[in-house]
Amino acid sequence: MAICSDCLFFDASRPHLVRCLSRLLRPSGRAIVVAPPRSGTREDFVRLARESGQFSSVDPGGGGSSAVASAEKKLALERDPRFDPDRHWPGVVELCKKAEGGMMAIGRRRRKRVKNDS
Repeated sequence: MAICSDCLFFDASRPHLVRCLSRLLRPSGRAIVVAPPRSGTREDFVRLARESGQFSSVDPGGGGSSAVASAEKKLALERDPRFDPDRHWPGVVELCKKAEGGMMAIGRRRRKRVKNDS
């Protein structure tokens, strides 16, 4: 499991993060990436992760917990000038790395037996 937060805002870093997660996660491993939309940066990361072909699922799940949703609603109603949903509203992206051949991968890891002729 890997958890990343607020790490998508540099354009050049998103492809590196996709590769890093692909290398870091074990087969069927999961990653949670939390980031605001920030002018399309989260959507670009989702696109890159899908195009990599390394993940069995890439789910841009949305806004997270009900506590966060409640805080967002309160800030929107108060029209707090400090609050910008594009920069401050956290969305959650869940990724699951592809399994390596399912059960067959286990068989490939077995040690080769050496025949003893003595």
